[in-house]
Amino acid sequence: MIPVCKPYLPNRTKLDAYIDSIYQSCWLTNNGPLHQQLERRLKDYLGVEHLLLVANGTLAIQIALKALNITKAVHTTPFSFVATSSAVAWEGADCVYTDICPKSWNLDPNALAASEQTKGLLATHVFGNPCKTHDIERFAKEHSVRTVYDGAHAFGSKLSSSENLWLAGDASIGSLHATKLFHSVEGGFIVFKQSEHYELAKQLINFGIGQNHVPQHVGINAKMSEFHAAAGLAVLDDIDEILADRQRVYFRYKEQLCKYLQFQDISAGVQYNAAYVPVVFPSEEVLLKVSNALSNKQVFARRYFYPSLNSLNFFSSTDYQCPNSESISTRVLCLPTYFGLEDSDIDAICQTIISTIE
Repeated sequence: MIPVCKPYLPNRTKLDAYIDSIYQSCWLTNNGPLHQQLERRLKDYLGVEHLLLVANGTLAIQIALKALNITKAVHTTPFSFVATSSAVAWEGADCVYTDICPKSWNLDPNALAASEQTKGLLATHVFGNPCKTHDIERFAKEHSVRTVYDGAHAFGSKLSSSENLWLAGDASIGSLHATKLFHSVEGGFIVFKQSEHYELAKQLINFGIGQNHVPQHVGINAKMSEFHAAAGLAVLDDIDEILADRQRVYFRYKEQLCKYLQFQDISAGVQYNAAYVPVVFPSEEVLLKVSNALSNKQVFARRYFYPSLNSLNFFSSTDYQCPNSESISTRVLCLPTYFGLEDSDIDAICQTIISTIE
């Protein structure tokens, strides 16, 4: 069987060494030594100053929205994992859906339109492909809108060799779920531009407790445990090897399938992490035919992100039409990709796809 993804399991000797330190310190959570170490290493690796680890990526979005006081109406993309919209709705805000670019599949800056209710903008770096942040930031500045980027898929991607993806907007979030290229089994992080939002968020994730252990705000428990930090550190030790292997897998697929299927358009200069291998078929009918053919060979691809979130009636009080997202979501399929996927398996998957659609 070939699954759509397989979590990276770090070297047991390295992982055990981190876990041994937990037993020695008897510190399991509440900003322990491994938590602090992982935060420091991620700050260095990503080139950021105000990074905060949290329990998962969904909480990361919620805390970012809360710290930035983003309420009421939030412009966001309908083509993303459901957690992007769920976090907005959970905070009591209304999702204002903006259609996507039919080539990059990211939120289309040219389709943005502000209203008096607009308080924030939440854009996703879809499948790790960076948004056109300059255009989005121009809109945000013109309309005094706070901007958060959902970088759940974007670890290892860069806007350019000299421009840091994680420093765009007022905040960016990352997911460290087990399915991600870099993970801590469960976890997430937030990068804030301003120290005041970072300091507030540090209190919000710890029940709102501030100085002298006195609650200062309505808060929540969103802290990462030491065991999750241990897993994150062990995986981070191997991150360069992981990224290189994802590139190998992605480009082997693309070399064989680009003549038959649409791949995501990656802007010139962008350093793409190859976290996923999404392909778009000419029709949903063809997609289903290929998916069944793969399944019959014990190869399991997955439909991301279906359906388009604007078609669900519980995230927004308005009926938004997003034809590009609605079209792409019915025709996109993510092919298996994970560390160590054999070239021969990739070739067999490609051959099945090609023979099915020809």
